[in-house]
Amino acid sequence: MIPIDPAWLRLVEEQGGLEYIDCVGVHAFPGMWWPNHPNWDWYEQWQGWEEKVEKLLPVVGERPIWTTETGLATWELDLEQPGRFELQSLRLRQAAQAPVERLYWYSLIDLDPRRPCIEMTEDGRCDENEYHMGLVTHEGRRKPAFHKLQRLLAEEAEEAESLSEPHS
Repeated sequence: MIPIDPAWLRLVEEQGGLEYIDCVGVHAFPGMWWPNHPNWDWYEQWQGWEEKVEKLLPVVGERPIWTTETGLATWELDLEQPGRFELQSLRLRQAAQAPVERLYWYSLIDLDPRRPCIEMTEDGRCDENEYHMGLVTHEGRRKPAFHKLQRLLAEEAEEAESLSEPHS
């Protein structure tokens, strides 16, 4: 679901459709677009993952909530070059801490610039963001967010291991 809209979900519930839904998937791209560029979660309206999930809880009941698509491009619009690497790492960490059962990042590897784009800008050019959503460049260079993901997964594995060990 994008935007994350409890009113729409309530309408689905009122029409009897929610009984056929096992989980609720949400998309969000905080900080992805800029204040003067329209997007699904307007720049100034993003209050964090917790706020978005809390709005859905009264409607979803016991159903799990998953982040089925999120990410941040490492493209500097104003400079027309890659950048924003630390911001991508921050957004990955924030998404990983969201109160959801599952998280799906937009892409592991950036798109090869020789591939055609899916989205076009208002003036008919390719949206350069599409080519820079991964945690690894299309040439294979790992971005800082890739290393952040490695650390987050290692922490999770350590925590799971400590929970499964017998305590003396």
